[in-house]
Amino acid sequence: MAETTGPSWSDIPLDLAGRILRRLPAHIDRLRFSAVCPQWRAAARRTPVHPPLPLLLLPDATAYSFPGSEPFHFAGCEGYTDACGNWLVFSGEDACFLKDPFTDTTVTLPALSRRRVLHVGGANSWWFMLVDHQAPLFVDIIYHQGKLYAFDMDALFAVDISTDHSTGDPWVSQIQQVIGGLPEPVRYEGIDLMVPYLVESCGALLLVCRRRGIYIWSTPEQGDALAPEQDRFEVFEANFGQSRWAKVTTLGDDRVLFLRRRCCRSVCVSHDEVPGDCILVLDNEYEDYYPFCKGVSLSCSVYNMRNGKVSTESTPLSTVSWKQDMVWATWLLPS
Repeated sequence: MAETTGPSWSDIPLDLAGRILRRLPAHIDRLRFSAVCPQWRAAARRTPVHPPLPLLLLPDATAYSFPGSEPFHFAGCEGYTDACGNWLVFSGEDACFLKDPFTDTTVTLPALSRRRVLHVGGANSWWFMLVDHQAPLFVDIIYHQGKLYAFDMDALFAVDISTDHSTGDPWVSQIQQVIGGLPEPVRYEGIDLMVPYLVESCGALLLVCRRRGIYIWSTPEQGDALAPEQDRFEVFEANFGQSRWAKVTTLGDDRVLFLRRRCCRSVCVSHDEVPGDCILVLDNEYEDYYPFCKGVSLSCSVYNMRNGKVSTESTPLSTVSWKQDMVWATWLLPS
């Protein structure tokens, strides 16, 4: 008697397989879905889905896929020194290069200049903008709708980049303030620290101000002591027509911001994946601005725009933490 076999996964109709795929927000789960069989690969190609949620990449190349997964090793990411968008930066004695870990595309950067102080007029360095001593001190920068914008803890500037035709080197030809200072923040008794983030969301340029109050007092036993308060977040939208910042009270029920300097992401989500109208932020970025802020936990926090509360326990990656390192963890957003 010939053996009979039951139905296989490939027998599932393509439209039903597509419905399954739409329930998988994590990039790694979608890859596993496509690997089941040729029919499911075909379903993955023809099914429209929201962009996958970002990966959290740790300095040792350990990665986590939202909204929660077992850690896995992201090959080829070992040794990165920084990140900008999906590009990881690798530095060496001879050269530096950028790498897209999803496509293995690499871009070799021009040789670094060892000069520290340069003025407008051209140089052979890619890693800083060439300005004179009267220029603002930029703390974040973003490419938005075909133009470069930079923030200096107070105002937003448009930066025009030109090329020296004799050397081929880029240089800053003009810096123009386009939006003035932020609204006055709530007064705080103590030190009020701020970390700004520029992020593009739904075609708008947003500025997220993450604030932390620090109480300072002295004790005979320990001397000066610091006590950080819970973070507060303010979100503003750039109104270029009126040259001002407009306060934002909601991101939308289907929108989440993932913050990390130079790697901020605005992602569309469904409520089943991750609660919307929230901001996810890495905890250790105060240290880059304020060296005395040592000892904070290196993990991920969630700020809820609806109630103004910060949580570290109910986050999609609440169990993830990592050692303090000169290289930061970063978000990566698969295409």
